[in-house]
Amino acid sequence: MISFYRDVGRRSRLIFVCLLLVSLFVSVLVTSQPLAGASSFVGSVSGVVSGRSTATAATSTGLFLNKSNKTDSPSIAIDPAGGYHFAYSAYGPDVTGKEPAYYAYCASNCASAASWTIATVSDGVSKVSKVQLALDSAGRPRMLLYGEDPSFNHQWQYAACDTGCSSGANWAVVTLTPVSYIDISIFDYSPHNFTLDPQGRPRFVYYDDALSNNGTFYAFCDANCTMLANWFQLRISTDILHQSELAFTASGQPRIAADIFANPGPSTGILNYLECNTSCTSDPANWSQTPLYERGGGNASWVLRLDASDRPHMLFYQGVPDSGPGDRLYYVWCDTSCTNAANWSRSSVGLAQTEGTNPDLVLDSQNHPRIAYQKGADGLGYGRCDTNCESPSANWQHQLAESSSVLDVDWPLPPPVNCSSAYWVGGYRPSLALDTSGNPRIGYDALHLHGSGCTVGEDFRAVRLIVSNARLSVYVPLVVR
Repeated sequence: MISFYRDVGRRSRLIFVCLLLVSLFVSVLVTSQPLAGASSFVGSVSGVVSGRSTATAATSTGLFLNKSNKTDSPSIAIDPAGGYHFAYSAYGPDVTGKEPAYYAYCASNCASAASWTIATVSDGVSKVSKVQLALDSAGRPRMLLYGEDPSFNHQWQYAACDTGCSSGANWAVVTLTPVSYIDISIFDYSPHNFTLDPQGRPRFVYYDDALSNNGTFYAFCDANCTMLANWFQLRISTDILHQSELAFTASGQPRIAADIFANPGPSTGILNYLECNTSCTSDPANWSQTPLYERGGGNASWVLRLDASDRPHMLFYQGVPDSGPGDRLYYVWCDTSCTNAANWSRSSVGLAQTEGTNPDLVLDSQNHPRIAYQKGADGLGYGRCDTNCESPSANWQHQLAESSSVLDVDWPLPPPVNCSSAYWVGGYRPSLALDTSGNPRIGYDALHLHGSGCTVGEDFRAVRLIVSNARLSVYVPLVVR
């Protein structure tokens, strides 16, 4: 099987981090054709359950909820009653030798680890590598899991719980479909290819290159979704839509942002926008595909959200395009007729080049964007815009939400044998949610790195959760670089 590449702060540490990323990081345009109708899945079901600067961050209350084993893939959601839901995966075997998903819940006083309950979610035999969490209107958790079965075949699984979700026994996990296509960059970005439609029904987008299952598929279930027989899929494109982002209008119409490689076209691919308005689970001809921007090489990523008027908004970290220079974070939007590329606009959010990787985006109750991102080796960045956000004169304000150096104090880990330095770098792949008062709550990956006198590398990884930050609503004017 393919072994995934793992990505792994004063001036000398910056050189160290850059060398680490170089050594560990390996990492469109075709009109959809009419294809066969919806088909059912084939699978199985089970019911088991440095260069860090000295920048000053806001005084935060962050938690490492799990210190017993390596963890990854944070996903946070907040229910209408204000309860916090947090899901993540193992990143290597736990004390039992398994690599499951975890679901954590807190009803109040969530800055205290004692207020959280954590359930192990698994079919008992599969390895989970990536987790995505969504809540239905009643606040019940649903998850999409990506990983491997005991024979190392990659697969998608769906997990659901209706009551007593702090116990793994109350979760059901169903294996939906195996996949032959192996995404070697899966650990370099946070997937958002899964969500619930306005009726609380699970949907996700995936791609495969198996002879019998080739292309990009829209997968859906309308009821009793822990039963495999109730899942179906429609091939919506013969292209491989990479890093698909899925969102829904208020009336349940799907919207997707994804990267497509086409020839002729840029060697790094094109960020496309797809939408469907009728018969979206039965007729692939109803799915339109609009090329927008060159993806750019390297660590490119994007997030798609819809506002209260169903207008699409994106955060787009463009890699290095064929023409250069790239490596910059943009806010992207469209107000009307979004299948016409001329109606899309973008503007820099004001961060320096190479800042803003792996972003997440949430729109508040006023449709104002709130964003979380990695601010280089400094740690977790947070930004907001309240005026002129869909224009080149947008008033973006940013701050360091949590410094990487805070983690060294919270959980100091010694360097491996023969290494003379070790420290945390935070802010990787953040997951952002707003509480009932509009305050940001953020989960992210933190990497513990080592070097000096030994081979440069990563010796530990853990998800971290920011649940309280008194200064995240206070901003200073942004200096645009």
